[in-house]
Amino acid sequence: MGKANEAMQEAVRLQQEATEELEAARAEQQRGAEAVSVELLKEAIEKEREAIEMQERALEEQRRALDERRAAFEEQKRQLAGMLEPHSGDDAE
Repeated sequence: MGKANEAMQEAVRLQQEATEELEAARAEQQRGAEAVSVELLKEAIEKEREAIEMQERALEEQRRALDERRAAFEEQKRQLAGMLEPHSGDDAE
């Protein structure tokens, strides 16, 4: 899950950058620099898209890791149940 956590942190960083660029775009728009604000908005949108995709990948990776842990847990339960079952017929011979 380490990779998923790293991806999630990177996604958060990208979202923060997108927010900063959005704020900068608003400031540039208020100053009358429409061309600059449009470029900043485009960059903010792209970073937000990348952040969302990274989060989706991280969540998928976490889901797979959880499924693997759940399967291992179930296997351990089966093994324990098998060890706790009385061995019928073993002592009769």
